[in-house]
Amino acid sequence: MAEKERLNVDDWRYFSKVAGPEVIDGDTVRFEKVQLPFGLELSPQKCPGASPFTIRLCGVDAYESSKRERQTHDQILLGLITKEYLSEVLRVEELFVRTYATDAFGRWLSDLYLGARGNVALVSVSQLLLLHPGLVERDGRSEAASHVLEGSEPFSIRDHDYLQVSFGVLQRAVRTWVRRYVPTSGPRGGAVSRRMLLRDTPRWLTNQLGYHTGAVEFQDWSSVDVRDFRALSRDLSDYLSLSRRA
Repeated sequence: MAEKERLNVDDWRYFSKVAGPEVIDGDTVRFEKVQLPFGLELSPQKCPGASPFTIRLCGVDAYESSKRERQTHDQILLGLITKEYLSEVLRVEELFVRTYATDAFGRWLSDLYLGARGNVALVSVSQLLLLHPGLVERDGRSEAASHVLEGSEPFSIRDHDYLQVSFGVLQRAVRTWVRRYVPTSGPRGGAVSRRMLLRDTPRWLTNQLGYHTGAVEFQDWSSVDVRDFRALSRDLSDYLSLSRRA
């Protein structure tokens, strides 16, 4: 890579169009189809038996969304929130990647961009994740990450409501966590059951968000402006853990 090379989003020779995203974690995405330069296409239809095209986002590091050694429950919940949010964001008209190299797991280190809803410039997914406090960590370990970490913010997130974290994202993440880690019923009927937690999720999640967003009540459930997602995940995890032991 040339010294201090700047990404030219107008130079389409460096980009591949991708489709059919499957979010593995908040920083890892698998695609069903890749449209390479010069009209080449990599997909199960065009290349039977070809391995899925999996990318690792440059510049960010997200928590795993499933249980790993030395990973706490609040970190798993934060990983689930990031995964659900990324899944929602990638439901756009066009997605583009710029790849650099493969990592130790065979994933392509890549920049991923949104190109939909009338955006004049492509929107960096890594920069978008970093705009939400505590959602992911900055990761400058790869040389390619400089494009993300040194770049300026291309937009104000408040000008793009569909890029905000929605209440539905949080609710789906919490419910996935409850189904995995809360027993179906409490011992001798003492603990709150999984069914009760799932039923009451909107109510107690709303109460928690009131503290973490400063909002007295929600008028628009399509987006929530959380001050620190790491702190929110910690409080939600504590609440759920206390409910299990109550």
